[in-house]
Amino acid sequence: MTVFEPHHETYPSGFETAGLQVVNMQQHAQAMAFERLGQIAYTIAAAPWSFPNFDLDADHDALLEVERTRRRPEGLVLTDRRYILEARKPID
Repeated sequence: MTVFEPHHETYPSGFETAGLQVVNMQQHAQAMAFERLGQIAYTIAAAPWSFPNFDLDADHDALLEVERTRRRPEGLVLTDRRYILEARKPID
């Protein structure tokens, strides 16, 4: 992903504009708990599309602030959102 927008809203209309019929659109949100801050930093670095322009050195203080303010007994909890879109070419 290189364009950060609400794809679950913009993609269906794009598929329809291209002449496809959207037959299924589902969204899912799941809590992800990280035991340590380093696990979050690694995940962000491994999936740069999740946090554009992330830089471990430049964002170090912000990461520490997240740990300080958002830690819960189960760890640092983030929400992972996914969607699936199924579109088909209409049968003439």
